[in-house]
Amino acid sequence: MMKWFAPFVLILSCAPTSRSAGGDRCVFLISTDGLRPQEVFTGAELALIGKDEALKREFWRDTPEARREALMPFFWGTIARQGQVYGDRAKGSIAQVTNGRNFSYPGYNEFLCGFPDSRIDSNNKVPNANVSVLEWLGRRPGFEGRIAAFGTWDVLPFILNRDRSGLPQQAANEPIKDAPLTERQQAINDLLRDTPETFPGSPFDSFSYHAAVEHLKRHKPRVLYVLFGETDEWAHAGNYAQYLHAARRVDRFLKQLWELAQSMPEYRGRTSLVVVTDHGRGEGPQWTSHNASTAGAQDLWMAAMGPAVKPLGSRENVVARQSQIAATVAALVGEDYNAAQPKATPPLPFDGSTPKRTEAPAPKVVVEREWGADALKSLPLTVDKDEPRPTSTFSISAKVVIDAREEWGGIVCQIQDNGPAESGWILGFDKERFYFGLASKGAADDDGCLTYLRGGKYATSKSYHVAATYDGETMILYVDGGEAARSMSQWGDLFWGQHAKFVIGAYADADETHPMKGRVDGVRFSTKVWSAADVKTMSEAR
Repeated sequence: MMKWFAPFVLILSCAPTSRSAGGDRCVFLISTDGLRPQEVFTGAELALIGKDEALKREFWRDTPEARREALMPFFWGTIARQGQVYGDRAKGSIAQVTNGRNFSYPGYNEFLCGFPDSRIDSNNKVPNANVSVLEWLGRRPGFEGRIAAFGTWDVLPFILNRDRSGLPQQAANEPIKDAPLTERQQAINDLLRDTPETFPGSPFDSFSYHAAVEHLKRHKPRVLYVLFGETDEWAHAGNYAQYLHAARRVDRFLKQLWELAQSMPEYRGRTSLVVVTDHGRGEGPQWTSHNASTAGAQDLWMAAMGPAVKPLGSRENVVARQSQIAATVAALVGEDYNAAQPKATPPLPFDGSTPKRTEAPAPKVVVEREWGADALKSLPLTVDKDEPRPTSTFSISAKVVIDAREEWGGIVCQIQDNGPAESGWILGFDKERFYFGLASKGAADDDGCLTYLRGGKYATSKSYHVAATYDGETMILYVDGGEAARSMSQWGDLFWGQHAKFVIGAYADADETHPMKGRVDGVRFSTKVWSAADVKTMSEAR
């Protein structure tokens, strides 16, 4: 979804100055909007560089490691060596959103507040009902006047809910209003006023960066948040060269900010740096896009370094969720956000531990059901008698032929998706790919929150074997016996709201029924979790 950016600064205190006392821990939280994990972990993509020889000379190298260092030298040369990086799938590390939307406002809410909120389903300027970790910290003893947030998106004041907080802010195209202005602050204001806009209402990242640096030098906050937006803007514009340059520029800003902090006694040796993004993007031609129907847009990366972060580099075989960032920020300055906000996901495991999996135990009684072609001649079929209803683990498969593409096509479902109320599960298809949707208690807000896992393109009028499994932590989608996608955005028992009927051959909930155009030649259901070998055997036997 396209967003327009504008300069923004939120001072989370009315105090004119704030200095870190000796020994106070500090944290810098930096986000760069919509920067894909593909570029972070493997560098520039040759297919997207195309015929631009100058861009190729600048960013293309023979190995992924060399390419990523050419793009982000400080990130890989310093942060990764002195800290930790999450999200490298080549190392079994998975980092994902849990809000299921895969665009900005839901993402910022998730990592600033610590949990997804299904009520947030757009980028509209609606005041956030949730209290962010920044606002919460700003009310804690020792943090009054010591928190500041700078950014380039004019929705950020609503994400941080300025009306409720009553805190002084600058937003949209307002100039810096410090008093009195330093010469550099006045120069930033002059340049902001006199520089033509590339995007309506949106200055470049450099304005927010230099404004944040001036505030850091002058007021010395304990927690500083800076939002950079050019990576997302250039991606939406389809300009891969400028997208790469924006990413490298953010990397340079990180280096300069870190070196500045190490030169100041208030920050040296007691400051942590956390770097994140709000969502991923699609692959190939879909690299410019990100939403609930974009395959891969749920995938993220995140990184940190500082006194409490062991230097473990790119983490292996560990799961990280966007919702962990809020509690992580608080923990790095010695505060327990989870005690105040139980819905927030616990902090990232900087001690090097690999948290135990939270999958549900195997069911004591295995329920298995099967429907053959004869039972499925007339669709949709609503299963009323002996309706299966998984509570923790389950597997589902179908032999299907799709005759017409749909945005929300259903093969088998047991779902409710009514505005913010989301519960149950579905195996379906959109206009291009198959998908598996699920809501669990672990990732749920008060109304539930569905994750839609997409993968495996299909052709109409062709037979496919589609299967999905959930073991209490991992959702896996299979197409014709092979794994098409997986996600760890959901965990724990399934979340059920109002009763959802078990329906074959349609996308159906309490409010609507949309029969698929095509046929289903067989369906199998089990509360056991099928292995990859089990699914392959079923597919080959169809």
